[in-house]
Amino acid sequence: MTQGELKQVIVVERAENLKSCLTGRYPTLCDKSLLTQEQLAQAQQAERRAAESRRQYAAKAPQVHGRRSSASECESGHWVESVSGDGQIVKLEDGSIWEVNAVDAITTMLWLPTTDIVACDDKLINTDDNESVEATRIR
Repeated sequence: MTQGELKQVIVVERAENLKSCLTGRYPTLCDKSLLTQEQLAQAQQAERRAAESRRQYAAKAPQVHGRRSSASECESGHWVESVSGDGQIVKLEDGSIWEVNAVDAITTMLWLPTTDIVACDDKLINTDDNESVEATRIR
């Protein structure tokens, strides 16, 4: 790689990092050491907005506190362990495996490990992004 190409790679990496940081949704993916002081302040503000958005969503969401709720048949407190099969298979931290409706696989394909999930009888709800997909527990 030439010096010019290396500089271009660094510029692109910094730009992508900044985009990730400014969403505020995945603070652990943000390399704050690559940010200027102004960018760091913007990233911190974005993280606060994202956290507030999650709190507001949680307040509006059906009550699924604790574990299983017989009324809604939903279970909170889960997170994604892995996504495979181009988004059609989601494994949660408890070892459960879910088959996602093919139409929704494009959504789950983008879910990251540690994404917070509410698991219901017929769907998975990503509480980080306010997304819901049709899914069937297969194990």
